[in-house]
Amino acid sequence: MVQHNKIMIFDDETVLTGSANFTNAVDSRNYENMILIRNAPEIMAEYIKRFEFYWNNSRDTESPPDLF
Repeated sequence: MVQHNKIMIFDDETVLTGSANFTNAVDSRNYENMILIRNAPEIMAEYIKRFEFYWNNSRDTESPPDLF
């Protein structure tokens, strides 16, 4: 399973999520959205639960073979 989630969990009270990739283009070329969620324990619990699920069920990916 490949995930394309953009989530930053800062602490037990703050999460940043949205469509933006964390690159310089987010400010200069792309139209993106982000939402900062604070002091919402029920929402935070869900984000942390999802993160732990993905973390515990992820695996290392193999590097592509050398083509040259």
